[in-house]
Amino acid sequence: METISLKWHGPFSFVAGDAPLIYGAPEANKPGVYLWTVPFEGRNYINYVGIGVWNVAARNDEHMRCYLSGKYTFYKAMPFARLEKQVAFDAGHGLEAFLARYDDNVHDLMNSLKVWTKGTFMLSSIGAVVPSRLPSRSRSSNLRGEDDAL
Repeated sequence: METISLKWHGPFSFVAGDAPLIYGAPEANKPGVYLWTVPFEGRNYINYVGIGVWNVAARNDEHMRCYLSGKYTFYKAMPFARLEKQVAFDAGHGLEAFLARYDDNVHDLMNSLKVWTKGTFMLSSIGAVVPSRLPSRSRSSNLRGEDDAL
């Protein structure tokens, strides 16, 4: 099998903070592979790997809209920053439950997004799907090496 290197760009962020926003980044306005990572003890742990088939920024805009409408589960920021999963909102509870605590949920979500993307969001132009080198430590399992997905 041929190994093809990917050119990583970033870091980028979902929300205003230490890194530039993904939505306006020229590199994100084309197809690409992206990683959401959590920085912990000097390493980046992969939380999510995605593909923006048409446009990475648009795909991440879609993710944000799903988070803000209660369609995605998300975790409490501080435990997540320590690689511990504590649910802040479970999407299985539905839109009504999300809206009932909308202000609290959005506050918790924004804090969580700052953890996920604090200087650690990266992307690459599509041209291959087999990275020969990832931008820091990666794992094939979840953050703590457990079998269940994060």
